[in-house]
Amino acid sequence: MMAHNFLILSSTSLTVICLFAGCSMLSSTQSEQASELIFDSQQRLDYIKYIKENQENKNEIYSRHYNNCKYLVDSDAGTTLIQNLINPELVFSLMNNVVNDDQSKTEKAFACFNHIINNFRYYPMPESWPTIAQTIKIQKGDCKGLSLLLVSSLISIGIDECYAAISNNHMWVEVKLDDHWKIFETDININRNLIYQSSGFYENPMFRIYSDRSEKRIRIKKGRL
Repeated sequence: MMAHNFLILSSTSLTVICLFAGCSMLSSTQSEQASELIFDSQQRLDYIKYIKENQENKNEIYSRHYNNCKYLVDSDAGTTLIQNLINPELVFSLMNNVVNDDQSKTEKAFACFNHIINNFRYYPMPESWPTIAQTIKIQKGDCKGLSLLLVSSLISIGIDECYAAISNNHMWVEVKLDDHWKIFETDININRNLIYQSSGFYENPMFRIYSDRSEKRIRIKKGRL
C-alpha cells in the first residue's frame, strides 16, 4: 500500500500481512481472493503480535510529536504529494445530497461515512493510489482510496478537522467530533477488524495526511524500520 516501508517483515509476518486486502503485495486478482479468506486463530495472533512489536519499536525510535513532511505517492497521473489526491470540490454536489442543514456535525460525518460504506465496495488496489475521480467512477477502493474519499467528503461539507492516518500498513480516517477524535474505518471486513481492534493499532499513526500538508512522527534515535 505505502510509498514508504515501515518495517522489513519476517517470512511469517509477510505471509499473514499478504492476507490484508488493500495493503497486500499480491496482484489485484490474488488480493481480491485473499481478502475473502478467514484468518485462523493462529494467523490472527501472529499478526497481533507483530502489531504490538512494531508499535513498541516505533515508540522507541519516534516521538509522539509530528513534523511536516513530503509524502509522495504514485497515481495514474504520475508521482504527486498525497494531499493532492484529496479533492473536496469533486464530491461537493454528491455529499450535499447526502447531508442536510438540520443535521449536527456528528450526524453529517456519519452520513458521509455510511454513504461511502453502503455505496462503494472495498476492493484491493495495491499497485497505485487512485484519484478521487477514479474511485467515484469505479465505485470501489481499498483503505487508501476510500479513506481519501471520506476525507474529501468531510471537507466538502465543512468538517475540516479531519485527516487520513497511516500506520501498520493500513489507512483510516480520524475526525474531531464533540472535542474528541473519532476513528472512521472504511474496511468493514469482520476478520480484518478483529486485528485492527488489537490494542495500540490506531494509536499515534506514523503519518497524518491533511488536505494541505502531511505530518510524520519525529525520529528521536537511530533504528531500523
